Parts: sequence; structure tokens; C-alpha cells
Amino acid sequence: MTDRLLVHLGVPPAGPTADVEPIGPRTTAAADGAAGPDHELSALSPDWSPTSPTDPARLGAFDLFARNHSGWGALSLYLAWGPNGELATVRTTERLFEDDPEQARELIRTEAACLHRMAGVSAPALLDWHAAPGRDAPWLAAACLQASTGAIMAPAPNLQDVYERSRGPVTAERFGQIGRSLAAAVHRAHRLGLVHGALTPRAVLATDDGVQLIGWITASVDGAHSRYRPGFQRNRLYVKDGPLTQYPENPRDRTAEVIVAVGPGPTVEGDMYSVGAVLIALATGRWHEVRPDSATMAALADSDVDPDLAWLLWRCLSDDPAARPPAADLIADFDRVTAAPPESGPQVDCLAGVQREVDRLRTLASQDAQRFQPALARALNALADRSAEASRPEAAEAAGAEAIGIFRRLAERDPHVFRSELARSLNNLAVRLGAAGRLGEAQEAIAEAVALHREARLSEPESHHSDLALALTNCSNLLAEAGRTAEALDLAREAEDLYRSPSLPDVWRIRSDRARALNNLANRLGDAGLATDALDTATEAVALYREAVQQERGAGLPELATALDNLAVRLGSMGRYEDARVAHAEGLAIWRALTGTPDHRHGDAFQASQRIGTWLDDAAPSGA
Repeated sequence: MTDRLLVHLGVPPAGPTADVEPIGPRTTAAADGAAGPDHELSALSPDWSPTSPTDPARLGAFDLFARNHSGWGALSLYLAWGPNGELATVRTTERLFEDDPEQARELIRTEAACLHRMAGVSAPALLDWHAAPGRDAPWLAAACLQASTGAIMAPAPNLQDVYERSRGPVTAERFGQIGRSLAAAVHRAHRLGLVHGALTPRAVLATDDGVQLIGWITASVDGAHSRYRPGFQRNRLYVKDGPLTQYPENPRDRTAEVIVAVGPGPTVEGDMYSVGAVLIALATGRWHEVRPDSATMAALADSDVDPDLAWLLWRCLSDDPAARPPAADLIADFDRVTAAPPESGPQVDCLAGVQREVDRLRTLASQDAQRFQPALARALNALADRSAEASRPEAAEAAGAEAIGIFRRLAERDPHVFRSELARSLNNLAVRLGAAGRLGEAQEAIAEAVALHREARLSEPESHHSDLALALTNCSNLLAEAGRTAEALDLAREAEDLYRSPSLPDVWRIRSDRARALNNLANRLGDAGLATDALDTATEAVALYREAVQQERGAGLPELATALDNLAVRLGSMGRYEDARVAHAEGLAIWRALTGTPDHRHGDAFQASQRIGTWLDDAAPSGA
């Protein structure tokens, strides 16, 4: 029932053209200090400058080298190199943390929860984050979105920058691309229970293939609004909040009886107002005057926007929220205007974009393999992930296998840089092969992944704990399916020992992976007949997931429901039927709530949970 197809990569940055030089990935020489960050800054806009001695040099596993000068004063945004040479943006609430630690943590938790749900589609891929209690300031790292600018790749511009660089309105083709992508991004967010609530031009970044949304720190998640939203001023030309919103006294306790009225909260209809305002400003250049008045209407009528589409955008600015069109209507009208074929939704949009990225990079790699093959392999891994999400297993396997072939050649040349990426690619392939019932091939792939991670740890003893632990967990699952119970239990125990390493950062991703490993260990202990140990371990997994859900504003609810079902099975197998029903009822309620949303990904898990309930009813003695 647990989904073992772990997707770790988001949508790759927009790819370069034949004459475009991207920022990164950092080479081995640069990583060792031979080439410093000043060389990279030549590709950046004036909004960025080298970090100063007062800036942090490193946050988590990310080396900071440039600082952004725009945005809110309480927040800082940096460019950084990630642990595998990838370019990342790192946001920190360090200055706010000095005055209000809880607010600083809550803002990062909210953005992490949103990016986790968006899963690298229409928003930057979440790489890592930290917002645990303690003396360290919270931070969040996400994939850096890039776009071609002349002969270089640079951090993607926001929509107002796009307009200014084009010295006026963008072409009709570019407007259609941006508009449809923005509507699809908002549609996806709303389907996932998110309301952005701050869609100004600065929150919409334009890549070569469309747009991506940033700035989620005060978004609403499943109807829970951020109590800190009123403290962040926004351009009221673009942002229209709903009625006065009430919040729990304790922002972590959404069921608290004591509530306080803080201010208006974001709504789906408010997001649609923002979409209309942003796109009308892009079409007319009225960035500081985009109001629902006769002047804006006249400017829109004089633009090159299709009249019917212009009227739909104008409706977004209606004073009556109910009169504003939903995002799906905008998508359909952009498809009509651009003669784009109907597609099946955001997953297909994303898949097509990643395929275009792969095609571009494949051409570039044929011309300069040393320079572009690493980027091609990463794009292929992203294509494998997106193909799997779109229920195209054959395409996912083919893309993953091609990525492995490239990383294998790169690792032979430079194992220090590419060995871990080869191992992660093998790990993902093994999970897919196992899900397809091809256990022999899956075991070969995961065994190689484990061996590579062990080699990496020999050269860097304090690193690679989490990668090795994840591979061991997956290997344990495959061995268990093959009936090799003792070996599976040994690997599950080793994975849990690794997650207890004091060198691992206390971040949500690590805690979530550890809870998943505990669930696996509980299953392996149960297979070995160690029922009491299995129950204790399953209980610990539930506690970890429950803590994550409470602290991270809903992130990890499916994982918590899975852990609760697992705990119910453990309790039921020991004859504790009343306790089992309590655990199962909580898990089933979560599945029912998740399945009742417009996103139906959890239907199979809901049905499996129902079967557990039937099993409990059948197994319990009469009257128990």
C-alpha cells in the first residue's frame, strides 16, 4: 500500500540553446576552490551580488555565493551550490528569527509544505529545508529556475522583467505560452488544496517553457491560513483577499477552541483576480495602474490579445468573486487561441516540457558531450519521474535506463562527482522494476546502488548517510518480496541505524525518510515473528509522522495514514482489536479526506485501508 516510487527530482530548469551557457553544474575544480563564485556572477542580473562576510557561508549542505537585494527585508535569498553541484536558491528568515523565532519557522514550514505538494511541477523543486526548534535559523533550498538571456543562462526573470527586457509587450506566442502556463500552475495549486494568495509579477518567474510560481511563505494549505500573512505587505493592485479570517490561538493546533480574528485570508477567487491582473499588465504594460477601470479596459482592447480571451481576463478583475472564471476556463481559452491540442492536465503539461528539455539537451550533448551530458542525464531522470506519474511505465524505464548509462560513463571518469547520482538513478530504477514485478532485475539494480553508496561513504565518512539508508530500505523491501526474510531484516536495521546518525541534519526530508524506514523495519520485524518489536517500531513511525504533520502544516498526511494502517495491522495481529480500530479509524479518515479532494491519487490506498477494516472486523472475536 505504501508508495515506494519516491520522486526526488523536480522539473529541470529550462535548457540552453546551442549558443547558451548555463550556470552550473559546478565542476570538480570549482568545488575544490579552483574556480570561485565571481566567475558565475557574470551571468547574474544587478539584483545579485557576491555574499559578504556578514552573510552565512553555508546552510545545511548548500554553499552560498550570491545574495539577492529585492523582496521583503525580513527574508534573505541566496544562490548556492548544492551537495551534488546543482544550482539552488536558498531562502532564510535569519533576521526575522532574532525577533520572532516561531514566525520565522512557520514561514519556512509553509513554503516547504507547498513546494512539497507541487512536487516540482509549476513551482521550484524542494531540495531540503530546516525549521526545527533550536538556535539555528530556518532555511529552505529549492532548485534554481533558469532562463536563457542572450548567450547565457541566468536565474529566471519575473514577468515585469520579461516585459522590460522585450521593451514592450511580448509576442502573441510568448503571451499565450506564459498565460496558459500561469493558469495551469494556479489550477494545479488549487487542486492540491493550496491557495497562493500573493501572485504579484515578482512571484511569477518565466522560464523558456512557461512560468513557475514562487513566494509561498504565507499561502493557505487545506484552508488553514497563515496567521503571519498581515505582516507582509503586498501590492493591492494584484492581491485581493477574502473576508476576515479567524485563526487558532496556537497556529500548530488547527482544532483549537480559542480563535482570534487576524485579518482577511486568501481565496481561490482571489488568486484568479491576481492571474487576470498579472496577465493584463503583461499585455498592456500597466504594471502600476492595472485596475478594473475604463483606462485598463481600453488598453486591453488595444492590445494584441484575442478579444474573447481579453474578456475572460477582464472578468478576473470582477468585484464579485463568484463572477471570476476558474483557472480551467482560462486554460481552455488559451488552448483555443493558440490552437494547442487538448491535454489531460498538469502532469501531461509537465511531461511535455521535460521531453522538450531532453530533446534540446540531447542535441547539445551530441555537439559537446563533456559539457552537456550531466544535464542531459538529470533531465532524463526527471523525464522518468514524470512519465511514471503519468502512468507511462515503459517510457519511465527507458528514460531512467538511459540516464544510468550516461551517469555510468561519467562516474568512470569522475567518480567523486557522479557516483552518487548514478546510485540514486539505480535506486529509482530498482523501485520501478520492483513495482512491475521484475524482482530479479530490481535486486541487481538496488544491489549496485547500495554498493556505490557504500563506496561513497568510504571516501566521505560523514556524508551519504541518508542516500545509503534510503537504498537499504528499498533493498530490504525487495528482499522481503523474494522471501529472504533474515537478509531483509538486517538491511532494515542498518538503515534505521544510519538515520540515527548525529551528523544528519534535523530537517523534514530526513525525518520523513526515517519514519518510512521505521515502517519498513516494523514490517520486517513482523515477518520475522518479532511481534512486540514490530509494534513498538510501528508506533514510533506514527509518532514521527504525527509530529511532521503538526509542525509542517499538513505535509506528510498520506504517509501518516499509511503508518496508521500499518499500526492497526500490528495491533490486530496481537489481538488488540479495540486499539487497532482506533488507529485504523484515524488513518481511514485521512484517506477519505484526501480522496475527497479533486486530486484522486489516493483512491487505491483508500480502498486498501477499507480492506484492513474488513479484516479487523472478520478477525475480531464476537463482541470484541
